[in-house]
Amino acid sequence: MSISAPFPPEHQNQEFLENRYSLINVGLKWTIVVLLFVTLNQFLALYFGGDASIVNMDVAMLSVAVNLFMALTGTVVFLLNRQLHRRGGDWSRLMDLNMHVLGVVVMASWVVHVYLAGTQNTLIVMMIPGTAMVLVWIFSGRWAWFYWMASNVALTAICYLEVVGELPYSPLLVRPEGGAEIYLDIRYRLLNGGFYAVGSAMLIFYVTRLKAALESSHAETMRAKAELAVLATTDSLTGLLVRRSILPKFEEQLVRADRDGQPLCVVILDIDNFKSVNDTYGHAVGDEVIKMVAEVLRHSFREYYDLIARIGGEEYLVVLPHNDLASGRALAERARLHLNQQSVPDGQGGTIGVTASFGVAQYLPGRKTTTDALIHDADEAHYVAKRAGKDRVCVAGDDANQQSATG
Repeated sequence: MSISAPFPPEHQNQEFLENRYSLINVGLKWTIVVLLFVTLNQFLALYFGGDASIVNMDVAMLSVAVNLFMALTGTVVFLLNRQLHRRGGDWSRLMDLNMHVLGVVVMASWVVHVYLAGTQNTLIVMMIPGTAMVLVWIFSGRWAWFYWMASNVALTAICYLEVVGELPYSPLLVRPEGGAEIYLDIRYRLLNGGFYAVGSAMLIFYVTRLKAALESSHAETMRAKAELAVLATTDSLTGLLVRRSILPKFEEQLVRADRDGQPLCVVILDIDNFKSVNDTYGHAVGDEVIKMVAEVLRHSFREYYDLIARIGGEEYLVVLPHNDLASGRALAERARLHLNQQSVPDGQGGTIGVTASFGVAQYLPGRKTTTDALIHDADEAHYVAKRAGKDRVCVAGDDANQQSATG
Protein backbone atom coordinates (compact mmCIF):
# COMPACT_ATOMS: atom_id res chain seq x y z
CA MET A 1 0.00 0.00 0.00
CA SER A 2 1.44 3.33 -1.02
CA ILE A 3 1.30 6.25 1.41
CA SER A 4 3.08 8.73 -0.79
CA ALA A 5 1.77 12.22 -1.40
CA PRO A 6 -1.62 12.09 -3.17
CA PHE A 7 -0.41 14.40 -5.92
CA PRO A 8 2.86 13.01 -7.41
CA PRO A 9 5.22 15.67 -8.79
CA GLU A 10 5.26 14.11 -12.25
CA HIS A 11 1.54 14.86 -12.61
CA GLN A 12 1.64 18.38 -11.22
CA ASN A 13 1.14 20.33 -14.41
CA GLN A 14 -0.48 23.76 -14.27
CA GLU A 15 -3.98 22.46 -14.96
CA PHE A 16 -3.62 19.84 -12.24
CA LEU A 17 -2.30 22.40 -9.73
CA GLU A 18 -5.28 24.64 -10.47
CA ASN A 19 -7.66 21.73 -9.90
CA ARG A 20 -5.84 20.89 -6.69
CA TYR A 21 -6.09 24.50 -5.54
CA SER A 22 -9.84 24.50 -6.18
CA LEU A 23 -10.33 21.14 -4.44
CA ILE A 24 -8.40 22.15 -1.32
CA ASN A 25 -10.02 25.55 -1.01
CA VAL A 26 -13.54 24.18 -1.50
CA GLY A 27 -12.84 21.54 1.14
CA LEU A 28 -11.42 24.13 3.52
CA LYS A 29 -14.32 26.49 2.93
CA TRP A 30 -16.99 23.92 3.80
CA THR A 31 -14.99 22.57 6.74
CA ILE A 32 -14.76 26.11 8.13
CA VAL A 33 -18.51 26.58 7.68
CA VAL A 34 -19.28 23.29 9.47
CA LEU A 35 -16.87 24.05 12.33
CA LEU A 36 -18.30 27.52 12.83
CA PHE A 37 -21.84 26.13 12.79
CA VAL A 38 -20.96 23.45 15.36
CA THR A 39 -19.10 26.00 17.49
CA LEU A 40 -22.04 28.38 17.52
CA ASN A 41 -24.48 25.61 18.43
CA GLN A 42 -22.20 24.33 21.19
CA PHE A 43 -21.78 27.82 22.60
CA LEU A 44 -25.50 28.55 22.61
CA ALA A 45 -26.38 25.17 24.12
CA LEU A 46 -23.71 25.26 26.82
CA TYR A 47 -23.84 28.91 27.77
CA PHE A 48 -27.57 29.51 27.63
CA GLY A 49 -28.90 25.98 28.06
CA GLY A 50 -28.21 25.72 31.78
CA ASP A 51 -27.79 21.95 31.58
CA ALA A 52 -27.33 20.65 35.15
CA SER A 53 -25.28 17.71 33.90
CA ILE A 54 -22.39 19.99 32.92
CA VAL A 55 -19.64 19.32 35.45
CA ASN A 56 -17.32 22.18 34.63
CA MET A 57 -18.30 25.08 32.39
CA ASP A 58 -14.64 25.91 31.75
CA VAL A 59 -14.03 22.40 30.46
CA ALA A 60 -17.18 22.61 28.37
CA MET A 61 -16.13 25.90 26.85
CA LEU A 62 -12.71 24.39 26.06
CA SER A 63 -14.47 22.13 23.56
CA VAL A 64 -15.99 25.22 21.95
CA ALA A 65 -12.59 26.92 21.90
CA VAL A 66 -10.95 23.96 20.18
CA ASN A 67 -13.52 24.00 17.38
CA LEU A 68 -13.24 27.77 17.04
CA PHE A 69 -9.44 27.54 16.88
CA MET A 70 -9.65 24.92 14.14
CA ALA A 71 -12.09 27.09 12.18
CA LEU A 72 -9.83 30.14 12.51
CA THR A 73 -6.74 28.16 11.49
CA GLY A 74 -8.53 26.84 8.42
CA THR A 75 -9.67 30.38 7.59
CA VAL A 76 -6.10 31.71 7.77
CA VAL A 77 -4.85 28.93 5.49
CA PHE A 78 -7.74 29.51 3.08
CA LEU A 79 -7.18 33.27 2.85
CA LEU A 80 -3.39 32.92 2.59
CA ASN A 81 -3.66 30.46 -0.30
CA ARG A 82 -6.22 32.60 -2.10
CA GLN A 83 -4.19 35.82 -1.78
CA LEU A 84 -0.97 34.16 -2.93
CA HIS A 85 -2.81 32.52 -5.84
CA ARG A 86 -4.31 35.86 -6.90
CA ARG A 87 -0.87 37.48 -6.89
CA GLY A 88 0.51 34.76 -9.13
CA GLY A 89 2.76 33.28 -6.45
CA ASP A 90 3.66 29.63 -6.11
CA TRP A 91 1.02 28.86 -3.48
CA SER A 92 1.77 25.13 -3.75
CA ARG A 93 5.04 25.69 -1.88
CA LEU A 94 2.97 26.40 1.25
CA MET A 95 1.28 23.01 1.15
CA ASP A 96 3.76 21.31 3.49
CA LEU A 97 3.58 24.19 5.97
CA ASN A 98 -0.21 24.21 5.81
CA MET A 99 -0.30 20.48 6.30
CA HIS A 100 1.90 20.56 9.41
CA VAL A 101 -0.10 23.40 10.94
CA LEU A 102 -3.35 21.54 10.34
CA GLY A 103 -1.75 18.30 11.52
CA VAL A 104 -0.82 19.77 14.89
CA VAL A 105 -4.25 21.36 15.26
CA VAL A 106 -6.00 18.12 14.30
CA MET A 107 -3.86 16.10 16.71
CA ALA A 108 -4.66 18.48 19.57
CA SER A 109 -8.34 18.54 18.64
CA TRP A 110 -8.50 14.77 18.44
CA VAL A 111 -7.03 14.33 21.92
CA VAL A 112 -9.09 17.09 23.52
CA HIS A 113 -12.40 16.01 22.00
CA VAL A 114 -11.99 12.37 23.00
CA TYR A 115 -10.80 13.40 26.46
CA LEU A 116 -13.82 15.64 26.93
CA ALA A 117 -16.24 13.21 25.36
CA GLY A 118 -16.76 11.04 28.43
CA THR A 119 -19.70 8.76 27.81
CA GLN A 120 -20.78 10.84 24.81
CA ASN A 121 -20.15 8.73 21.77
CA THR A 122 -21.72 11.34 19.52
CA LEU A 123 -21.46 11.71 15.77
CA ILE A 124 -20.31 15.33 15.98
CA VAL A 125 -17.47 14.54 18.39
CA MET A 126 -16.40 11.72 16.10
CA MET A 127 -16.68 13.61 12.80
CA ILE A 128 -14.79 16.80 13.70
CA PRO A 129 -11.29 15.27 14.10
CA GLY A 130 -12.04 12.64 11.45
CA THR A 131 -12.92 15.28 8.87
CA ALA A 132 -9.87 17.31 9.80
CA MET A 133 -7.62 14.27 9.42
CA VAL A 134 -8.94 13.80 5.89
CA LEU A 135 -7.86 17.40 5.23
CA VAL A 136 -4.36 16.49 6.43
CA TRP A 137 -4.40 13.58 3.99
CA ILE A 138 -5.41 15.93 1.16
CA PHE A 139 -2.28 17.99 1.78
CA SER A 140 0.05 15.00 2.17
CA GLY A 141 -0.92 11.37 2.70
CA ARG A 142 2.39 10.29 4.23
CA TRP A 143 2.10 12.73 7.16
CA ALA A 144 -1.54 11.86 7.94
CA TRP A 145 -0.31 8.55 9.38
CA PHE A 146 2.28 10.31 11.55
CA TYR A 147 -0.27 12.62 13.15
CA TRP A 148 -2.74 9.76 13.53
CA MET A 149 -0.12 7.72 15.45
CA ALA A 150 0.89 10.69 17.61
CA SER A 151 -2.76 11.41 18.46
CA ASN A 152 -3.54 7.86 19.49
CA VAL A 153 -0.35 7.48 21.51
CA ALA A 154 -1.44 10.59 23.42
CA LEU A 155 -4.97 9.18 23.91
CA THR A 156 -3.62 5.87 25.18
CA ALA A 157 -1.39 7.70 27.65
CA ILE A 158 -4.31 9.85 28.86
CA CYS A 159 -6.54 6.82 29.36
CA TYR A 160 -3.79 5.03 31.30
CA LEU A 161 -3.14 8.04 33.54
CA GLU A 162 -6.87 8.31 34.26
CA VAL A 163 -7.16 4.63 35.21
CA VAL A 164 -4.18 4.74 37.60
CA GLY A 165 -5.46 7.97 39.11
CA GLU A 166 -2.67 10.24 37.96
CA LEU A 167 -4.97 12.36 35.81
CA PRO A 168 -8.36 13.57 37.05
CA TYR A 169 -11.24 12.37 34.93
CA SER A 170 -13.23 15.40 33.77
CA PRO A 171 -15.80 14.43 31.18
CA LEU A 172 -17.97 17.07 29.63
CA LEU A 173 -21.12 15.41 30.99
CA VAL A 174 -21.79 12.81 33.71
CA ARG A 175 -24.73 10.56 34.42
CA PRO A 176 -26.93 11.53 37.35
CA GLU A 177 -26.76 8.04 38.89
CA GLY A 178 -23.47 8.86 40.56
CA GLY A 179 -20.47 6.85 41.65
CA ALA A 180 -21.39 3.50 40.17
CA GLU A 181 -21.23 5.05 36.76
CA ILE A 182 -17.59 6.11 37.13
CA TYR A 183 -16.41 2.61 36.26
CA LEU A 184 -18.67 2.55 33.25
CA ASP A 185 -17.44 5.99 32.24
CA ILE A 186 -13.82 4.82 32.34
CA ARG A 187 -14.74 1.66 30.45
CA TYR A 188 -16.58 3.68 27.83
CA ARG A 189 -13.68 6.10 27.67
CA LEU A 190 -11.31 3.25 26.87
CA LEU A 191 -13.76 1.86 24.34
CA ASN A 192 -14.16 5.31 22.85
CA GLY A 193 -10.42 5.68 22.59
CA GLY A 194 -10.15 2.31 20.89
CA PHE A 195 -12.99 3.23 18.58
CA TYR A 196 -11.18 6.42 17.59
CA ALA A 197 -7.89 4.58 17.04
CA VAL A 198 -9.38 1.79 14.93
CA GLY A 199 -11.98 3.98 13.23
CA SER A 200 -9.50 6.68 12.28
CA ALA A 201 -6.99 4.11 11.02
CA MET A 202 -9.64 2.50 8.83
CA LEU A 203 -10.67 5.94 7.58
CA ILE A 204 -7.13 6.78 6.49
CA PHE A 205 -6.58 3.25 5.18
CA TYR A 206 -9.60 3.33 2.88
CA VAL A 207 -9.02 6.93 1.85
CA THR A 208 -5.43 6.02 1.00
CA ARG A 209 -6.68 3.13 -1.14
CA LEU A 210 -9.09 5.53 -2.81
CA LYS A 211 -6.20 7.93 -3.36
CA ALA A 212 -4.15 5.18 -5.01
CA ALA A 213 -7.05 4.41 -7.34
CA LEU A 214 -7.50 8.10 -8.14
CA GLU A 215 -3.77 8.47 -8.82
CA SER A 216 -3.85 5.53 -11.19
CA SER A 217 -6.93 6.90 -12.94
CA HIS A 218 -5.37 10.36 -13.17
CA ALA A 219 -2.12 8.96 -14.57
CA GLU A 220 -4.04 7.00 -17.19
CA THR A 221 -6.04 10.11 -18.07
CA MET A 222 -2.89 12.20 -18.39
CA ARG A 223 -1.26 9.58 -20.63
CA ALA A 224 -4.39 9.37 -22.78
CA LYS A 225 -4.57 13.17 -23.07
CA ALA A 226 -0.90 13.30 -24.02
CA GLU A 227 -1.41 10.64 -26.69
CA LEU A 228 -4.46 12.44 -28.05
CA ALA A 229 -2.54 15.72 -28.11
CA VAL A 230 0.24 14.07 -30.11
CA LEU A 231 -2.25 12.52 -32.53
CA ALA A 232 -4.06 15.83 -32.94
CA THR A 233 -0.95 17.93 -33.56
CA THR A 234 1.49 15.65 -35.41
CA ASP A 235 1.45 13.65 -38.59
CA SER A 236 1.32 9.92 -37.84
CA LEU A 237 3.59 9.01 -40.76
CA THR A 238 6.40 11.55 -40.32
CA GLY A 239 6.02 12.89 -36.79
CA LEU A 240 6.00 16.45 -38.16
CA LEU A 241 3.41 19.05 -37.26
CA VAL A 242 0.16 19.14 -39.23
CA ARG A 243 -1.53 22.20 -40.73
CA ARG A 244 -3.90 22.86 -37.82
CA SER A 245 -1.07 22.71 -35.29
CA ILE A 246 1.51 24.79 -37.17
CA LEU A 247 -0.80 27.70 -38.00
CA PRO A 248 -1.23 28.96 -34.40
CA LYS A 249 2.54 28.71 -33.89
CA PHE A 250 3.04 30.53 -37.19
CA GLU A 251 0.80 33.36 -35.92
CA GLU A 252 2.90 33.58 -32.75
CA GLN A 253 6.08 33.86 -34.82
CA LEU A 254 4.60 36.76 -36.81
CA VAL A 255 3.84 38.60 -33.56
CA ARG A 256 7.35 37.87 -32.31
CA ALA A 257 8.88 39.07 -35.58
CA ASP A 258 7.09 42.41 -35.19
CA ARG A 259 8.12 42.66 -31.55
CA ASP A 260 11.79 41.81 -32.19
CA GLY A 261 12.02 43.71 -35.48
CA GLN A 262 13.34 40.61 -37.24
CA PRO A 263 12.31 39.17 -40.63
CA LEU A 264 10.82 35.73 -41.13
CA CYS A 265 10.80 33.33 -44.08
CA VAL A 266 8.26 30.76 -45.22
CA VAL A 267 9.20 27.77 -47.36
CA ILE A 268 6.77 25.55 -49.28
CA LEU A 269 8.11 22.41 -50.93
CA ASP A 270 6.45 19.67 -52.91
CA ILE A 271 7.95 16.31 -53.87
CA ASP A 272 8.46 16.11 -57.63
CA ASN A 273 6.64 13.38 -59.59
CA PHE A 274 5.27 11.83 -56.43
CA LYS A 275 2.14 10.49 -58.14
CA SER A 276 4.24 8.49 -60.56
CA VAL A 277 6.19 7.02 -57.63
CA ASN A 278 2.96 5.79 -56.07
CA ASP A 279 1.65 4.50 -59.39
CA THR A 280 4.88 2.74 -60.33
CA TYR A 281 6.18 1.39 -57.03
CA GLY A 282 3.13 1.40 -54.77
CA HIS A 283 2.01 3.39 -51.77
CA ALA A 284 4.41 1.61 -49.39
CA VAL A 285 7.38 3.04 -51.32
CA GLY A 286 5.57 6.37 -51.51
CA ASP A 287 5.29 6.41 -47.72
CA GLU A 288 9.02 5.76 -47.41
CA VAL A 289 9.68 8.71 -49.72
CA ILE A 290 7.50 10.96 -47.55
CA LYS A 291 9.31 9.84 -44.38
CA MET A 292 12.73 10.29 -46.00
CA VAL A 293 11.90 13.87 -47.04
CA ALA A 294 10.75 14.60 -43.48
CA GLU A 295 14.10 13.38 -42.12
CA VAL A 296 15.98 15.54 -44.62
CA LEU A 297 14.01 18.58 -43.47
CA ARG A 298 14.75 17.80 -39.83
CA HIS A 299 18.48 17.73 -40.55
CA SER A 300 18.47 20.71 -42.90
CA PHE A 301 16.55 23.08 -40.63
CA ARG A 302 16.56 23.76 -36.89
CA GLU A 303 13.96 21.25 -35.72
CA TYR A 304 13.55 22.76 -32.25
CA TYR A 305 13.47 26.38 -33.43
CA ASP A 306 12.06 26.38 -36.95
CA LEU A 307 8.55 25.08 -37.59
CA ILE A 308 8.29 22.09 -39.93
CA ALA A 309 4.96 20.58 -40.98
CA ARG A 310 3.49 18.21 -43.50
CA ILE A 311 0.45 20.09 -44.78
CA GLY A 312 -0.64 17.81 -47.62
CA GLY A 313 0.05 14.46 -49.23
CA GLU A 314 3.55 15.37 -50.49
CA GLU A 315 3.62 19.03 -49.50
CA TYR A 316 5.57 20.54 -46.60
CA LEU A 317 5.67 23.93 -44.88
CA VAL A 318 8.69 25.37 -43.05
CA VAL A 319 8.69 28.61 -41.03
CA LEU A 320 12.12 30.16 -40.45
CA PRO A 321 12.15 32.84 -37.72
CA HIS A 322 14.93 35.47 -37.81
CA ASN A 323 15.79 34.77 -41.46
CA ASP A 324 15.64 37.24 -44.32
CA LEU A 325 14.93 36.27 -47.94
CA ALA A 326 18.58 35.58 -48.77
CA SER A 327 19.19 33.29 -45.81
CA GLY A 328 15.81 31.60 -46.27
CA ARG A 329 16.64 30.86 -49.88
CA ALA A 330 20.10 29.55 -48.89
CA LEU A 331 18.59 27.21 -46.31
CA ALA A 332 16.05 25.93 -48.83
CA GLU A 333 18.85 25.35 -51.32
CA ARG A 334 20.81 23.40 -48.73
CA ALA A 335 17.77 21.19 -48.08
CA ARG A 336 17.32 20.67 -51.83
CA LEU A 337 20.94 19.56 -52.26
CA HIS A 338 20.73 17.29 -49.25
CA LEU A 339 17.59 15.71 -50.67
CA ASN A 340 19.34 15.07 -54.00
CA GLN A 341 21.91 12.93 -52.19
CA GLN A 342 19.28 10.58 -50.79
CA SER A 343 17.55 7.57 -52.30
CA VAL A 344 14.81 5.16 -51.31
CA PRO A 345 14.62 1.40 -52.04
CA ASP A 346 12.03 0.80 -54.73
CA GLY A 347 11.04 -2.65 -53.46
CA GLN A 348 12.35 -4.27 -56.64
CA GLY A 349 16.03 -4.44 -55.79
CA GLY A 350 16.87 -0.92 -56.91
CA THR A 351 16.60 2.63 -55.57
CA ILE A 352 14.88 5.80 -56.67
CA GLY A 353 16.12 9.34 -56.32
CA VAL A 354 13.88 12.06 -54.91
CA THR A 355 13.73 15.75 -55.75
CA ALA A 356 11.46 18.59 -54.68
CA SER A 357 10.50 22.08 -55.79
CA PHE A 358 10.82 24.90 -53.24
CA GLY A 359 9.12 28.28 -52.95
CA VAL A 360 10.31 30.94 -50.48
CA ALA A 361 8.46 34.04 -49.22
CA GLN A 362 9.54 36.68 -46.74
CA TYR A 363 7.78 38.57 -43.93
CA LEU A 364 9.17 41.95 -42.91
CA PRO A 365 8.36 43.48 -39.48
CA GLY A 366 5.41 45.83 -39.58
CA ARG A 367 4.10 44.45 -42.83
CA LYS A 368 0.34 44.06 -42.73
CA THR A 369 -0.21 40.51 -43.89
CA THR A 370 -1.49 37.15 -42.70
CA THR A 371 -0.18 33.63 -42.48
CA ASP A 372 -2.49 32.60 -45.31
CA ALA A 373 -1.08 35.35 -47.54
CA LEU A 374 2.51 34.32 -46.80
CA ILE A 375 1.74 30.66 -47.47
CA HIS A 376 0.04 31.69 -50.72
CA ASP A 377 3.14 33.68 -51.80
CA ALA A 378 5.47 30.76 -51.06
CA ASP A 379 3.07 28.37 -52.77
CA GLU A 380 3.05 30.52 -55.92
CA ALA A 381 6.86 30.58 -55.90
CA HIS A 382 6.96 26.80 -55.62
CA TYR A 383 4.66 26.53 -58.67
CA VAL A 384 7.10 28.76 -60.55
CA ALA A 385 9.82 26.24 -59.67
CA LYS A 386 7.62 23.40 -60.93
CA ARG A 387 6.98 25.13 -64.25
CA ALA A 388 10.66 25.98 -64.63
CA GLY A 389 11.68 22.33 -64.59
CA LYS A 390 11.33 21.23 -60.94
CA ASP A 391 14.15 20.45 -58.49
CA ARG A 392 14.91 24.10 -57.79
CA VAL A 393 14.25 27.00 -55.41
CA CYS A 394 12.25 30.05 -56.46
CA VAL A 395 11.59 33.22 -54.49
CA ALA A 396 8.23 34.97 -54.24
CA GLY A 397 8.11 38.35 -55.98
CA ASP A 398 11.42 37.83 -57.77
CA ASP A 399 10.82 39.45 -61.16
CA ALA A 400 14.03 37.97 -62.52
CA ASN A 401 12.76 34.54 -61.55
CA GLN A 402 16.04 33.67 -59.86
CA GLN A 403 16.45 29.97 -59.51
CA SER A 404 19.04 27.57 -58.21
CA ALA A 405 20.75 25.36 -60.71
CA THR A 406 19.37 21.92 -61.11
CA GLY A 407 21.45 19.35 -59.18
